Amino acid sequence: MIRGYFNLVFLFGFISIYPQNINLYLTLLEKGSIQEVKDNLPELLDRYPDDAGVYYIQALVNEDGESSINQFQTITKNFPNSQYAAKSEMKLGEYFFARGLYSQASSQLKKVIYKYIDFKDHQRALDLMVNSFLATGEEDSVRVALRMIKQLYPSL
Repeated sequence: MIRGYFNLVFLFGFISIYPQNINLYLTLLEKGSIQEVKDNLPELLDRYPDDAGVYYIQALVNEDGESSINQFQTITKNFPNSQYAAKSEMKLGEYFFARGLYSQASSQLKKVIYKYIDFKDHQRALDLMVNSFLATGEEDSVRVALRMIKQLYPSL
């Protein structure tokens, strides 16, 4: 039991020291440990004010949807070459889709597919983009987009 406690303390200490371990924070969020991540966020923001990953975590735990959207947009603007830019663009597309803003969602998701060649969630972006086009009755746009995307990504 004591050993487990020390391992946990070490893990949280390790996480709070190195911002490059954002994946550990993302794992904590996936497991529902939102408050622990929120508790560490002020220190991370103070120590690493120029780290895109820290801002991405901040946007994920933000409870105000509009503010979170603004934070994702800021990440894409201020850190366009980071891995979190693509993830933020995807979050924006998911937000538009969830709100029923299908025209905006299809444009946003199309941008994710074309702009971020190495993004690993292309299939999800493609699925949501196609569903957005279909929701707005743009079947022709689906066919055109799928032809172009198939040339770029034959495996999709």
